[in-house]
Amino acid sequence: MSRAISTICSLFIAAGTMCGTVTIPQSFSILLNSDAIVVGSATGNFESGATAGDTSFSLKVVRVLKGQLASGQITVNFRGPITLGLSGVSLIQAASGDGIWFLKQVPGGWELVPVIQNGPFGWSYYPASVSSSGPNGPFSYSPTASVQDKLASELAEAIINNDGTNPQMWSLLSSAIDGLNAPITSQIYQQLAASPAIDNEMIGLAGLIRTESISAFSSAVALAPTFPTTIAWQTLFDTIHERYRPTDSISVAVLGRAATDKSDPNIQFRFAAAHALARVHTKDALPYLATLMDDSNQELRTEGIGGLGAFALGLPVQTPASIPSMSYLQRSSTPYRNAETEANFTYSPFAIKKNEAAYLTFWKKWWTQNKASIGF
Repeated sequence: MSRAISTICSLFIAAGTMCGTVTIPQSFSILLNSDAIVVGSATGNFESGATAGDTSFSLKVVRVLKGQLASGQITVNFRGPITLGLSGVSLIQAASGDGIWFLKQVPGGWELVPVIQNGPFGWSYYPASVSSSGPNGPFSYSPTASVQDKLASELAEAIINNDGTNPQMWSLLSSAIDGLNAPITSQIYQQLAASPAIDNEMIGLAGLIRTESISAFSSAVALAPTFPTTIAWQTLFDTIHERYRPTDSISVAVLGRAATDKSDPNIQFRFAAAHALARVHTKDALPYLATLMDDSNQELRTEGIGGLGAFALGLPVQTPASIPSMSYLQRSSTPYRNAETEANFTYSPFAIKKNEAAYLTFWKKWWTQNKASIGF
């Protein structure tokens, strides 16, 4: 985990602990249901302690993406913790910021829908440019565009111009923008992937890889040795590790070569590829998984063991959707499923570490005995 993400996660925990609540990003299904979505500048001050009540700030509306609002000044209520100060201490905090704001209509005016629920004011909106012209170039949009496309365009420009070190932007970089389901999202990723800035390039490649783009993954493989350890790298790593699950022969071969390439000094990239390879459970993955069992890195050997066992037991492809219910562990009937393969299967690195030699002996022997019948 990168230092930037560790810091951000610590902020979430600290805010939740000190405010007595859980701070979590709002989904776009909630944000898009706001009565108004605007781009504008906030001004004002809050005087409060750790348990602030309802407060208000002034918002200068520059662009309206959704809702019955005109440009100009409005008053917006903010319901939530204002500071992380000690209880009973009166503090002054600026309510300022340029960005994208989500509002709901309440009796007598407007109330803020924060992009991070129960967080401080600074986490309640997406930082973005408030220039009157709006996004230019590839992210410009028509006045008749859908709300999703307008918002996606605004967020794309915000991502490019932001370092991603605040929690709400980190959430976007970590794939939350996919939740917009906007056609322009693919264009956003392509633009980012073509950026000369390495962090933007990694973010774009991660987005394209989530659509199972083999060309994007191949580009990531070529660039892996030069990737810096940043928040964008963590996003790319997580995407491959948790969400890249190609099953066609060509893509699996590219994935397998990346996992087994000992010349790549980026061992974490190899590990992400190996983890993905061990979760697709196709026969095309097997020779690469067998190779991993001879690697000098224990984490890579572990993925080889788990992947071979998953194939033998007929497990389905593991996806984010199948993890909560653990349906990815449901066995099916295969010629290789028997008491021995059942007894020697585990995905747990802790279990394998305790008796790795035995697992390696069993699965290497299993591969030698069965590879010809499988087609190798």
